[in-house]
Amino acid sequence: KESEGENNKGDGVSLTDLPEDLIANCLSFMGGVEDRFALQCTSKQYQRISNTDEMLIGIQVGGDKETGLNGIITEKDTPETAADNLAPFALAGNLEAIYML
Repeated sequence: KESEGENNKGDGVSLTDLPEDLIANCLSFMGGVEDRFALQCTSKQYQRISNTDEMLIGIQVGGDKETGLNGIITEKDTPETAADNLAPFALAGNLEAIYML
């Protein structure tokens, strides 16, 4: 029997134990490119979720509305690389990416 002061491992519920569609719905409120990148670095499950159409459709690919920082396209991009970067978002139905193409 464990003493009261010991940590009882196994009784807790992990976020990864929840259904993926529920996790995806919660994470879909993260709209920034930097948030998506941070999410992808967290786990393979979150990386997979962040690449779904449901997530890509809500990402603000243009970055900050006033400065343009943290967008998908950088000053170093050519028209071809910009189109390549925007394509997955446009195919998911992201209107901002579609208009940029």
